[in-house]
Amino acid sequence: TAALLALCFPDIDLGWLAWISLVPLLVSLSGKKLHYAFFLSYLCGLAFFPGIGNWLFQVHGYKLLHHLIWGAYLAIYFGVFGLAFSFISKRWGVAPSLAASPFLWVSLEYLRSNMGFMAFPWGLLSHSQHQYPRIIQVASLAGNFGVSFLVVWVNAALAALILLYSHPSPSKYSARQAFIFVAIGGALVISALGYGHGIVSKTIIGKEIRVSVVQGNIDQKMKWEPQHANSIMQTYADLTREVSMDRPDLIVWPEAATPRAITIDGRLYGQVKDIAAKAGTYLLLGSTHQDKVRTGGQGRFKYANSAFLISPDRKDKDKRYDKIRLLPFGEYLPMKEIIPWSYIRIPDPGSYTPGQEFTMFESSGCRFGV
Repeated sequence: TAALLALCFPDIDLGWLAWISLVPLLVSLSGKKLHYAFFLSYLCGLAFFPGIGNWLFQVHGYKLLHHLIWGAYLAIYFGVFGLAFSFISKRWGVAPSLAASPFLWVSLEYLRSNMGFMAFPWGLLSHSQHQYPRIIQVASLAGNFGVSFLVVWVNAALAALILLYSHPSPSKYSARQAFIFVAIGGALVISALGYGHGIVSKTIIGKEIRVSVVQGNIDQKMKWEPQHANSIMQTYADLTREVSMDRPDLIVWPEAATPRAITIDGRLYGQVKDIAAKAGTYLLLGSTHQDKVRTGGQGRFKYANSAFLISPDRKDKDKRYDKIRLLPFGEYLPMKEIIPWSYIRIPDPGSYTPGQEFTMFESSGCRFGV
């Protein structure tokens, strides 16, 4: 299961495997004792998460020790799934545990995505289906957890058939229950595909706008080194000039694209304004914002990770949005007064200040947020 799940995500991206990836785990959990079911599922998570998280080593200061701790923590959610599955199976039988598995899985995905600074809303089962537009349209009704629910139900239905024929007379489990379970899964898939086909086949109506996205692919270590500032800005200036030939209504740069804060460096701000003016269109970019505040009679600076909408008209006032939900360990160190993070060699990245309100931008008559 761990191997099949890992193959569902980039770079391999065989998303169709998600529909059978949980079957080995579900079959193997059948009839297991609670502690063994937890251990088996925990091992599955321990093999899966580090396998899809190799990109984290690109983050400066991220080491193997952190990777192992990260994987060991996330694997707990898999372990709890196995524990709950086994408990229901022991108490009420195999069929109820299989029927409960989609509910258990999406509940744990939701918890994993919303556990404060320990939240990790990446690598959800629904994300594996990004290449299949028709199946994921149901997310407009049930969210990405609805897509995960559908995938888990199909896995559970397949596991039900395997268990039925490999164990002809399991306790409290009948062929009728298995086929009802399969029929419900088939109906859910057909309904989702039908809905998705209807949505994808619709003619797009409304005002059309052209958006160009540029990505400079700047190495993270280079971004904050002053000697690379000019080459970074030249890279984005060249890319912006190239896409401006398509006459877009909006050009988008990445988060934290500029080598310094444009509100601190007046020359850099002028350079960005000049790029937008030459492109003749609005430019949305990420940079740092700095404010001076007074606390206890003393002045200090606070920083925000911000998005700026730069007008092509030099006279217009630019708008700013300060990021509200900050990234732990990257933009702030959570609970650093209580938890001694230095013992596991986690550096303090400094503290950004979270934004307080959403900002609506407007470009070419269209309103949007970031």
